[in-house]
Amino acid sequence: MRGIHVALVALFATFGANAFDSDHPDHPLVVSDNLTLSDVVREATVRAGTPELLTAKLAEADAMAREASLALNAPPSLSVRYNGDAPGEDRGLHEIETRLMMALKWPGLRAAQHRVADIAATLATSDSAAGRWRIAGAAREVLWEYQTALDEHDAARSALTLAEDVARNVAARYTAGDLARSDSLLADSERLARARDLAAARVRLLDVERRYTALTGLDEVPASIDEIQQTASGLEQHPLLLAADMHLTRARENVGVQRYAGRTAPQLAIGPRWERGASSDPFADSLGFELSLPFGSAPYSALDTATAEREVTEALIARRNMSRELELALHEAEHDLLATRARRENIDAWATLATERETIAERAFTAGETSLTEFLRIRLEAGAARRAAVVAKDQVGQAIARYNQAIGLIPGGYTETPSR
Repeated sequence: MRGIHVALVALFATFGANAFDSDHPDHPLVVSDNLTLSDVVREATVRAGTPELLTAKLAEADAMAREASLALNAPPSLSVRYNGDAPGEDRGLHEIETRLMMALKWPGLRAAQHRVADIAATLATSDSAAGRWRIAGAAREVLWEYQTALDEHDAARSALTLAEDVARNVAARYTAGDLARSDSLLADSERLARARDLAAARVRLLDVERRYTALTGLDEVPASIDEIQQTASGLEQHPLLLAADMHLTRARENVGVQRYAGRTAPQLAIGPRWERGASSDPFADSLGFELSLPFGSAPYSALDTATAEREVTEALIARRNMSRELELALHEAEHDLLATRARRENIDAWATLATERETIAERAFTAGETSLTEFLRIRLEAGAARRAAVVAKDQVGQAIARYNQAIGLIPGGYTETPSR
């Protein structure tokens, strides 16, 4: 992979800025004014299969609810018993008995199953929201990586254009005898250096574009991905915490179900019986009931109950750890946003001063008052300052997106308009 990267950079630098323009446009992704960050997250969510998984989990919860509504603990069974004469006898003895046997649910089990089924549906929705939040984070990151790579690419192209202009100017002055051959070589070296920068920026941009398409399946990007910084009102409604709360609730309710897991279900049997003692006797009809109530089964459900209680402890610890991690992530996002904004102010001031120096140096070079070496040094610094300013602007936008991500906001629940 590194070899391909180096080869692309070398090829681009050799043939210049327009080497791939005919077959490989600079920006294969189409910028769309109609596409929003919410659309990108939705497409990435669909591509990840989150809606399909939600549908499957809701279907599972519905099946759990239907099972909880059943009065029987297992399908009923039908038995038939027949007694007749012993071999060699012909008295006409016949006994025929049929029984419908049903395993009943303990009353507490049925109620516990209903509670778990209700929670399963809510848990499915909470898990789906948590999944969308994670995908939103990935979409935000790759979009800002794309924006930064695009801006760096455009800045590198502008720097190359300036270097080409200087090289042409120096070549003309060398031909006219105003400048030395060394100045012409220096200008050409600067042009090639900027071409290498553009080639490297081009490769980085292509890499991000591929990752964006892999995540979303889209060949378009939003015209704007800037977000408004939202107000954090606490993390109680964070998708990850809501999902953790539901996992804890389900684990607690599951304890009630597992208390019955090792218990033998009560058995109810009902059925008719026909019998006669001899051929001369009429058949006697009767209807019988049998109820079997097991006892002493608590030790047999102790392991299942202990396992369920251990899962409650695990869910409680996971929820507590999740809360701490989210609080730390929010603190880091707040600090990063403040530091990024301060850094941007400093870099913007540097870029303004460096550009002003570049203008003065260009006039001096044109008038023959300064050397080409000094002019190119000042121009290089100004170009670096301008690129840094562009990146700093993108970093502020990315920091805002990360802050909104940290407080649990999924794009679509608030207005996405430029704020930088």
